[in-house]
Amino acid sequence: MQLNRLLANRLTAEIDQLYNLFSFMAHSQTHSTLLEIITAAEQVVPVVNSYNWQNKDADDRRVIRDLYYLNQIEQLEAALELNKNPQIINHGKNRILVEIFFLPFDLGQFLQLPKVLQYQAFSTLIRTFQIQGQSCDYPIQLLEQVCAENSDRTSP
Repeated sequence: MQLNRLLANRLTAEIDQLYNLFSFMAHSQTHSTLLEIITAAEQVVPVVNSYNWQNKDADDRRVIRDLYYLNQIEQLEAALELNKNPQIINHGKNRILVEIFFLPFDLGQFLQLPKVLQYQAFSTLIRTFQIQGQSCDYPIQLLEQVCAENSDRTSP
């Protein structure tokens, strides 16, 4: 079964907003609704398949997506296994970042991410557009918005 990623990201955001609306009722249950949904999904379709022939990339993407929506950013960065050299980028593994951060793009949420994730996501987005033979105007427009909002500019 294939889900529309744009719809799935929107639904996940809506669930998180519902949590914020009712947070005054249960302060100790951070992201409890989303965690319950993830746990239920895990019982039906485990994240890590035990068979070597099954799609491990899908498992990795699901883990990374779950970590992002549970706001476990440090674990997300570890799961991505980012290279210390920022010029070495695993676009295949980072494709999930494009799906999460750019479908749809929310500037406010994106600016809250660590700079390394912003860099990795944009590099993969731009490379994806290049590979598909599309114009990079849209990714560059988004990048210009992010650069305009970032206060710690490195250029003079």
